[in-house]
Amino acid sequence: MGNIDIDDKQWYGTNLGYDYNLTRKRLIEIKGLGLTEVGNASFGIEGLMGGLYIEKVWHLDDEGWESYINWIKEMKSKRKIRERFRDDVFERDGYKCMRCGEDYSHMYSPELGLDAHHITDRSEMPNGGYVKENGISLCKENFDEEGLLIDSCHMLAEKFHISDGKEWEKYMHPDDLYELIGSSKELAIEKSKIL
Repeated sequence: MGNIDIDDKQWYGTNLGYDYNLTRKRLIEIKGLGLTEVGNASFGIEGLMGGLYIEKVWHLDDEGWESYINWIKEMKSKRKIRERFRDDVFERDGYKCMRCGEDYSHMYSPELGLDAHHITDRSEMPNGGYVKENGISLCKENFDEEGLLIDSCHMLAEKFHISDGKEWEKYMHPDDLYELIGSSKELAIEKSKIL
């Protein structure tokens, strides 16, 4: 495994009878999508995936290769949408849990302590509801006065989804959460439609 060098002949498989020009074209294409490493075992694409055997470059027909490239593009696009959702929600909420007020702005990676929670489940929203109007920053862990781990604000909010809307903690109903961020389900749906 090493950093990709398009001119490194070891990846071309010419000694095995594979087409040099086709392999080069495909390696250039996949490098343009963010290929960071290549090896006999796997490619790594910007932390997105770690498992494409070099043999896949050699063996896929044109239709299979196009399908594979489109899949990578879709995965990268979804990852960017999720990251933008998380960042927009955290920034709007000042990197604080909007329920208990715990501040995570001092952390190098606030996502270690905070979750960008979908107020209305992604499956019920157009385009997955990845808009800040449908998101709220909630802590992933919470402790009582004695330092014992208790249910996080995120898990308290999840109770509504887990119970199919039949149960929820006081002040953790979706309507309450929308109110905390100055939004509503209707606004979240409208914003999600234009994602």
